[in-house]
Amino acid sequence: MISTQRWHVENQDHALVIAGDITLATINPVLARVTSLTQAKPAENVDLSGLGLCDSSAVALVLELRRCGVVNVLHAPAAFSAIVQACQLGALFPDLAQNRTVP
Repeated sequence: MISTQRWHVENQDHALVIAGDITLATINPVLARVTSLTQAKPAENVDLSGLGLCDSSAVALVLELRRCGVVNVLHAPAAFSAIVQACQLGALFPDLAQNRTVP
């Protein structure tokens, strides 16, 4: 069986690593996976270095993670930061400017 899943979430070194496409089309299974991984112990950081295609669903997911205790957003790609700025949410993500990966 060939998997068509275009996203991946795992715990790695005190960070929740989110990779692949996080959009309205994928957010429900991604959120279910995030919930199962963080239920016992919330993540301290979220690493977005592998984030591919994203929309406001990815931003909403990270906001929810922040509400649940995530302190730092690491390696946010330019597309994620652009959505944050377009939605005028920059004040909620003060750490984005200093840890963005190069596009």
